[in-house]
Amino acid sequence: VLDLMRSAGFVLAISLWVSLVMDTSRNIDLDTVEFVDLEAPAETFRIYNLLFNLVILITLFSMLQYTALDDRMALLTRSVFESMGDLVPFMLIFLMFVVTFGLVGHLLYGPVLVEWSTIGFSMITSIDLIMGNYMFVQLKESMGDEEYLSLIVGALYFYVYFFLMMLVVMNIVIAILMDGYASVKENLGSSVEEQIKYNVEAEGSVMLLAMRDQVHKV
Repeated sequence: VLDLMRSAGFVLAISLWVSLVMDTSRNIDLDTVEFVDLEAPAETFRIYNLLFNLVILITLFSMLQYTALDDRMALLTRSVFESMGDLVPFMLIFLMFVVTFGLVGHLLYGPVLVEWSTIGFSMITSIDLIMGNYMFVQLKESMGDEEYLSLIVGALYFYVYFFLMMLVVMNIVIAILMDGYASVKENLGSSVEEQIKYNVEAEGSVMLLAMRDQVHKV
């Protein structure tokens, strides 16, 4: 499926590139004083740029399927799939926390801060806060110097959310992934041992038959 999507996206991107190259409306006299409408070529270029980068991302993910050719290279993908049983329900709880704190931030700071002004911006800011890209100083801009109650509420909101998500939730996600990695590693070791045992037994049988043939000849 990914290979098909990549091929289709690549063909579309090339088609848009050819249309841009063949578009004569881009041939502008730099000395002209008349208005030149470049909205259509600009939109075409924007779509081409999005498609091209999407093809690169799909190519990256499609390459992961070839890691199955080697057991050690496949540890990453196998670990993720092994952890899916525990990871999916936990991610639902994770999203619930993000949405809840995002809505609270929107209600508290939406009227005064741009990054909390809409629900969409609030969700993005909530994720940025987890990643450490949003600081308490930015949140403090919505508070006056003597608004101690707002300062306390803001500090509680910021640091409770940060410590809850960063130190508890994210660490649990890492623990789930590490448990899946350990399970895959153990299964890989068992399969290797079984393969070695099988090869040794097969080689031993061949050697035993050869020795018997040699004895009969003598």
